[in-house]
Amino acid sequence: MINLKNLKSIFVVEDENMAKNDDTPQNEPVAKDEPVAKNESVKVETKPSNELPPPPVAPKTQAPTNEANKRFVEILTKALEKNNQQGFDYLEFRTSLMALANLPLDEATRYRSAFATASTMGLTIEKLLQTAQFYKSVLDKEKDQFTTELNTRGVESIRARSDERVSLENLIKEKQTQIDNLQQQIAQHQADIAQLSKELEETSSKIKDMNNGFLGAYEQITTKITSDIDKIKSYLQ
Repeated sequence: MINLKNLKSIFVVEDENMAKNDDTPQNEPVAKDEPVAKNESVKVETKPSNELPPPPVAPKTQAPTNEANKRFVEILTKALEKNNQQGFDYLEFRTSLMALANLPLDEATRYRSAFATASTMGLTIEKLLQTAQFYKSVLDKEKDQFTTELNTRGVESIRARSDERVSLENLIKEKQTQIDNLQQQIAQHQADIAQLSKELEETSSKIKDMNNGFLGAYEQITTKITSDIDKIKSYLQ
């Protein structure tokens, strides 16, 4: 079973130099017929570049840039780890694919090479696509659960502070007629409103940041899975 540290590394590449080799190589030389890796007997026949189908273009995504994103990457990869199926499937295939990232192979050859290795472990294209879709559905469930919980907590938190602010504003209006005797109370209430408004703004901002952080992490991983599914269909079927 793939451990959490390795599982994160097959989806999130933190080193910029390594990131250039992940899934979208630029101006890579076409690989010649030779063993895929050391001590591996399986050879992959490469086609001339003009016969290869154009690779699907993956949508651009923003990589995690803050601690919230990193925390959500941890949560999502833990969900994948918890649901990791036995045997050699998409996750192991992607591990093999990433192991070829630094070799002078074009993208199609890397996919074919990784699959050639995987096929010796009994993996078929049908199972590869099926398990890739399965892991994507695991992340979809995590997204639905997160959205529901975030909305529930956010609505309750905002409603409570909004109601309290409205209540204080009404109380100020009622005491305007007693301005001479209640000046000190009104000043206090106004200070309370200012504090509550600040808390309301901070709460809304935190909720927005959490949502953006989760969606950024979710989109980053699911985009790679979706891209892999398209490329598997394009290169391997």
